[in-house]
Formats: sequence, C-alpha cells, structure tokens
Amino acid sequence: MIKKILKTDLIKDILEKNSNTPEILLPYGLHCFGCAINIYESLEAGAKAHGFSDEMIDEIVAKLNEDTAKNESSA
Repeated sequence: MIKKILKTDLIKDILEKNSNTPEILLPYGLHCFGCAINIYESLEAGAKAHGFSDEMIDEIVAKLNEDTAKNESSA
C-alpha cells in the first residue's frame, strides 16, 4: 500500500515514507531534512517559512508522491 505524502505531514514522517526526500528537496533549496525542527514542522510550514507559494509546495508534494509510488511498485 502506497503511503501518500501530504503537505501537512511532519518532515520527519516524510523522511520515513520516502528515503529519497533529501534528493527531491535539495533542488528547491530546502534543507529541512537536516533541520532539528523537522520533528515538529510540517513540509508546508517549513516551505512557507522559506517563502514558497502554495503551488510550489503542491509541486514538491506531487514529486514526493510520484517517487514514493515508483519505489513502492518496484519493491
């Protein structure tokens, strides 16, 4: 079963769902995976704190879910 990622998920939980999260976030300039606050902060809150629009956050979530689905289907 695919573990769908939501923008309201804590960053630490997204890291557990998709081990490729750092590679997906880095091109956006997001280093949330290495931040101590990632155990308390959602992807949406972290991205908004860095000035990201709702559309950009939705794009990131879509990429995370595409990658998660690809990895689940190849497992």
